[in-house]
Amino acid sequence: MKKKISLSTQVMIAVILAVASGLLLGEKMTVLAPVGNIFLSLIKTLVIPLVFCSICGAVCNMQDIHRLKSVGGKVLALFVVTTGVAAAIGITVSEIMNIGVGLDYSAELTEDVGEVPGVLEVILNMFPSNIVNSMAEGNNLQVIIFAVLLGCAIIVTGRDAESFKKGINSLTAVLYSLTGIVMKFSPVGIFCLLGNAIGEHGAEVFSAIGSYILAVYISCFIVLVFDVILAKVFGNVGVKEFLKAAWPVALTAFTTRSSAGTLPVTIEKTLDELKVSEEIAGFTLPL
Repeated sequence: MKKKISLSTQVMIAVILAVASGLLLGEKMTVLAPVGNIFLSLIKTLVIPLVFCSICGAVCNMQDIHRLKSVGGKVLALFVVTTGVAAAIGITVSEIMNIGVGLDYSAELTEDVGEVPGVLEVILNMFPSNIVNSMAEGNNLQVIIFAVLLGCAIIVTGRDAESFKKGINSLTAVLYSLTGIVMKFSPVGIFCLLGNAIGEHGAEVFSAIGSYILAVYISCFIVLVFDVILAKVFGNVGVKEFLKAAWPVALTAFTTRSSAGTLPVTIEKTLDELKVSEEIAGFTLPL
């Protein structure tokens, strides 16, 4: 019986073939753009439902506001530390490599960037006035706030909200299954997206901003090493195990150019390969 090729290996093969095909066939690869865009649309359309159902379900499954405060506090502390470290690494690498030196900044802005919103306005914009509009506009932050509040309300309501809680959990399970179905097509989608990008722009897409690209990848590698250490020390997750789960996520981010678009992949790999509980994964990953 032949051994089945893992999805991670299929994605890696797709990337290699996409780069080679894009460089060899050039603009002919652009005919694959619609297929890649369909895959990207399917990924993006899952984001808002997953964010809402995962967070709401995770919050109400905790069944205790105090546990929510404990988990939320730890997650917030982790995000502050990792974000600060990532920012420091990016700034340090760009300073060492002199990114931006020699570029022409004399061109005038053609668009009005508007005024920077004040702190009060930022806080007010976090809360939705119409959750349906927030979902339609893809406003993740407002959806997250509403999902947390709804989850807390389910906990407070107790037994009377049990059927609603089961409905949220059932919908979350269906969305996870749908994510798995979509991700089976990720090698094809990634091949089409990456092949189209390289075919359209050629090797120049790398050479034109080569130093910037190199700085980004050096920074990402350092952050990855930091994350691997965190996973090993605090989660007892092996290096190989962590990298195997992270690889498809990184490739999806690379080809879709969307951090939000990686959410379905991240959730699937976290649950299936890292064996994180749905309660914790559903609450932390959308954030």
